[in-house]
Amino acid sequence: MRAIFLIPILLSGCASAPPIESLMIDLRPAAISTADEHNAKQAVTASLKDPTSAKFGPVVGAVDASGVKYACGTVNAKNSFGGYTGNEMFAVRWIGPERIEVVSIGNDFIGAHSCGRMASRHA
Repeated sequence: MRAIFLIPILLSGCASAPPIESLMIDLRPAAISTADEHNAKQAVTASLKDPTSAKFGPVVGAVDASGVKYACGTVNAKNSFGGYTGNEMFAVRWIGPERIEVVSIGNDFIGAHSCGRMASRHA
């Protein structure tokens, strides 16, 4: 009998989540300087479990509709078990002249989708 009451409660929690599409970032390709690419890689490296193991793929620049600057790329680094994770998409954004925020690393659908759409337009 208790299980019957839990199901509506669990289902009602799912209904309140915002749609994924509303969280997407629409990015346009933009030039990225060598210094900005270096700073983006440093920000990503600082958030990894094993920063010295980071191997980066190509990094591309982007801007959103309001002009905020982004960098997107891939990184392969070791996890807690000492094994490489495989290339994972990352996205960082500039929140000030010298401040960079890591938006996503890895299997984050929102960051991967936004960067993936931008990268495909850049190609």
